[in-house]
Amino acid sequence: MRNLRTVRLALAASALVAALLAAAGSGAPSRPEATGGGHALAKVWIHHLRAGARADPDREFSNPSRAQLKERLADASRRFGFEVVRLNVLRPRQDAPLIVVRVDDRRALARRTGEILRLLDPGIGSPDGRSYEGLFFEARGPDGRAFLVTFSWWRGPRPAGGQWASSERLLPFAHG
Repeated sequence: MRNLRTVRLALAASALVAALLAAAGSGAPSRPEATGGGHALAKVWIHHLRAGARADPDREFSNPSRAQLKERLADASRRFGFEVVRLNVLRPRQDAPLIVVRVDDRRALARRTGEILRLLDPGIGSPDGRSYEGLFFEARGPDGRAFLVTFSWWRGPRPAGGQWASSERLLPFAHG
């Protein structure tokens, strides 16, 4: 039953991403502000964070301190060779980091995105679940154009997540 729910959530998230990307336009993406790609996904993510906060206000997440998050982000930046462009911590109920980075080597970052996210959110893969109620991670190339986005929200009746990349070879996680 749990697997069926997971599949349904994954399909719903995929459909949402596909609809947003279709609305953003086709072809090579430009700056998220211009195409709506990364920006549109962030808006949907924020909407789901807020809805989850209203629907499930009592759920608790461990929320490492902001100083810990900044230390982990600085560590990830050194280890994986990216520059932090933006860190904004939203608080629908508790912390939900929105992170934008810039990198020269798109493929290397795409391959290591899972490691980066586990470093930023140590709750990923733990029995307790996530450390944050949501996490948004956008990567941009040297030209400032978004090429990869991952996002998740864990509070509320329909926790979910998704990914987008400017090309299939840059998707960081298995899909299908």
